[in-house]
Amino acid sequence: RTMFRRILAAALIGSTILGAGSPALAKECEQAAQRVRKEARDAGLGTEAARSRVAELRSGMIRTLDAMGKHQDALDQHIEIVNSYPEDAERLADAIDYAEQHNLIDRLAGYYEKLTREAFKNYRWNVVLGRIYERRGNLAGAAEQYRVSVVNEPQRPDLRYALASSLARQRRYDEAIATLREGWRLAGRDPEWLIEVANIQVRQGKRDDAVQTIRQALAEKKNVKARDQFVVASRLALWGLNSEAARMYEQTFAGLAKTLKEEIV
Repeated sequence: RTMFRRILAAALIGSTILGAGSPALAKECEQAAQRVRKEARDAGLGTEAARSRVAELRSGMIRTLDAMGKHQDALDQHIEIVNSYPEDAERLADAIDYAEQHNLIDRLAGYYEKLTREAFKNYRWNVVLGRIYERRGNLAGAAEQYRVSVVNEPQRPDLRYALASSLARQRRYDEAIATLREGWRLAGRDPEWLIEVANIQVRQGKRDDAVQTIRQALAEKKNVKARDQFVVASRLALWGLNSEAARMYEQTFAGLAKTLKEEIV
């Protein structure tokens, strides 16, 4: 820990770094990161602890580089953090915020556009780029990146939900519904997928279709429990489908004693 603090202090306030030009500065930053990795390994720390220490170092570098007005170099450190935590939406949001503040968003997007081309089938970079596009309002571009990520990781429900969401926001409702229904089939007919389909149908004004979809969600799920029915009924009420919600509440209460007995057994 003492060595880590010494390296961090040198990286943040050392005269060599502060006086260096951009190429030399980048080299110093990477050398400091490498020293932290080595120090963590020598201390017997696991991979996650070492990664966390390097990210802490880079965060310190960002603050110093920003104070020096070296915004491009600071963004590059943000990128390195994102590369270490590609599925961390909060760290990526910090990078996007910084890039937007300093008119560097094209640099950030360009980096990951290049990376997605070079790192074939690594879905993580498609997700990162998709989130960048989404923040920029490029929903079509975001949907394409999420689509590629789903192709490469079809078992990940979060990626499929992200794709469906980006499609729905573009009012590409039929594509969004098809994406969710495929997820429903792959996920063992979990009703949550069809509840999302019904939500889109309500937004389309297809209220009767939404009711039928909800009924299908429950009818095709094995061992439907009372709590599943209550969740669905509350969602129907939220959407303003009050008659169907009331019918489901009544049906659930009528069979509650039998259902509770089966769940306890």
